[in-house]
Order: sequence, then C-alpha cells, then structure tokens
Amino acid sequence: TTQKDTPSVILDFFAGSGTTAHAVLELNRADGGNRQCILVTNNEVTDKTRKELTGKGLNPSEIEDMGICRAVTYPRVRKVMEGYTTPKGTKVRGTGGKLRYFRCGFVVKQGAHIQNAENIKRHCTEMLCLRENIFQRIFPTELLPEETDERENYTGAFEIFKDHNRTLAILYDDTPQYKTDLQTHLAALSGEKILYVFTPTGHVSQLDYDDFEGVRLEEIPMRILDLYKRILK
Repeated sequence: TTQKDTPSVILDFFAGSGTTAHAVLELNRADGGNRQCILVTNNEVTDKTRKELTGKGLNPSEIEDMGICRAVTYPRVRKVMEGYTTPKGTKVRGTGGKLRYFRCGFVVKQGAHIQNAENIKRHCTEMLCLRENIFQRIFPTELLPEETDERENYTGAFEIFKDHNRTLAILYDDTPQYKTDLQTHLAALSGEKILYVFTPTGHVSQLDYDDFEGVRLEEIPMRILDLYKRILK
C-alpha cells in the first residue's frame, strides 16, 4: 500500500501490457499523489508471429516494432497519460504524467581502455538522469547558440539537464578549464543544482568544488564507479 504523501517507486519486472503503470497513474489522479512506476519488459515476438510477419514481407526492423514493448506496453501507457477514445467512441481523459523509454544493452569493448571508460561514462548518463528524475538536456542543446565558436568548439566535457527548478550537471572531464566553464553556466541557473563528477581515481573532494555556490556535489553510485575503475585498470 502506498500513500500519496510518501514518495513511492513501484517496480514491475514483468510489465506485460502495462497494467501496473495504468493503475499507478489512475491512483495518482484519484488522490493527487506523486508515485513513480518503473516497468521492465522485453520486446518479445514469438517465433510463430515472427515467421508469419516474415512471410508477409516485413523486414527485421518492422517485426521488432510488433514486439510487446513497442506495440503494446509503451503505447498503452502513453495513451493513458494523454487520453484516448475507446472503440465505442467514449473519450477518456488523460491522467497526465511523464514517460521515459529506455532500451538496455551491453557496452561493447572497443579500442583502448581510455575509450572504453569514455563509453561507460556516456552510457551512465541516463542512469544518473533516472536517479535524479531530471531528463531535459539544456547543455549544449539550449545554452550554446548555434553557429557560434563556443558551439563549434564544444568538447563534450560536461552536460547539463533541467526539470523545472532542478538542474543536474555531469562533469566527464575535471580539467580546470572545463570546471570553470561548467561553473559559469551553473551560476547563471536558479533553483536546486546537483553535480556528479567522473575522475580517473573515482574520488571527488568537496574542497575542490567549494566555489560552486549553491551546487550539491554527489558521489557517482558505487556500482557505476566500480565498473569505471575496472575498465581503467
């Protein structure tokens, strides 16, 4: 049982058609709660269905679009949020809410270990966004005007995400120049500010970021850090 005033995350590892998410959204609408729901499912297409679709001339990509996640789970949750019309013509008001779709996969080793570490950092970005529930990327997409030297010379040393009055920054390269650039951009933003920093050692000192006023420094989660350190060996 969850209460509307208690932050709750409901996890369903066997999402099926998305009934769990539907129920959570309806409950939030009923009592004004702010519960979150994570659905996990594969995108299964049975061998029989795959054979039938192949016989109809569909290519592998089109067949994947007929899998349970893409064809059933995700569309259902989206319709519940946005509203829909039943087969009998009855209009159902949407519950509202936010929906994010993630695809899980393996990070393939390639090239030098430094490149592998860089790949891990980039793939971890969405996990950090999920942890903080902040997803809208505003740097470089919004904070760097197009056709400017700064946009052209952007190195990808950090990214900034925002959701209403909350800001998430991820610093991939703690070189002093990039720290200063990030500090300048964060200083121009208001509200709560959270910073995650990747370093070769995996250790970040609060003293090194004392001049980042109004910014809360967070540790990279240990599971991500262990993987990162292992690749850097």
